[in-house]
Amino acid sequence: MRNISGAHPPPDAEAVNPYASGGQATMLHPESDADPRRREGILIVYEGISGSGKSERIRRLKRTLEGLGVSAVIVEWNDVPFLRAAVRVLDACRCMTPGIYSLLQWSGFLFSRRRRVGPALRRGAVVIADRYTYTGLARDAVNGAPAWIGRPWSASAPAPDLLFFCDTAPEVCRHRITSRGKALYHPSRSFRRDSGPEKDLRYLERMRACYLELFAEAANGGGAAGTECCRILTADASDEAADIHAVLSLLAARGAGGASGAREAASASEP
Repeated sequence: MRNISGAHPPPDAEAVNPYASGGQATMLHPESDADPRRREGILIVYEGISGSGKSERIRRLKRTLEGLGVSAVIVEWNDVPFLRAAVRVLDACRCMTPGIYSLLQWSGFLFSRRRRVGPALRRGAVVIADRYTYTGLARDAVNGAPAWIGRPWSASAPAPDLLFFCDTAPEVCRHRITSRGKALYHPSRSFRRDSGPEKDLRYLERMRACYLELFAEAANGGGAAGTECCRILTADASDEAADIHAVLSLLAARGAGGASGAREAASASEP
């Protein structure tokens, strides 16, 4: 696991123990009435091109957290049904453009942020984001959408406490996508006109390059979605549980008193 480091605020030293007795799912912090904008939970972000293995890692992390009694919520990118329906209608009418697609995906992000991410963080839950603002910015760049659409919304988004990038080879990802019988969606006319057999591979390669540029930008203090170091996850056996270990270590660091269980779990999961 490689790091692309950047400055980030230290963990909240006053965080309470995230683990409860009795095996019930609990929050990391009590509700705060003093400042309703205060973020009490933890935001874990997984990024990666399609077929990179994010979903499996996310499911595994959620099972681990729930087994320790920690409340965890998975939020997917563009999971708002009525916006997905709008994409299908506009696409069928041949009205879809990169700019419209960008507006729709960022609207979906804002909706999820207000309705799901923000409330869950204020309750003190661990929010696991299956894609985040980096996906929106990378897709805008590759599809040719104007940068002014997503940059302001990305800049105001909550910064992730941990950011993981599943860096799987584009060739492997394309094979996985093809074997599942799925097709990549291309709002860009240039990609739609491309009938070559390597179209999807070129798209995945460009997406990967954009992701890495965004992470390097964030590490240098210019990131639009926070400056937490990006941890690069590969398919190597040594990285198989590296993300879980990092999350458990963060939870243990933010715990108090009875967080020995978290420390033990973190030590046991260390590669």
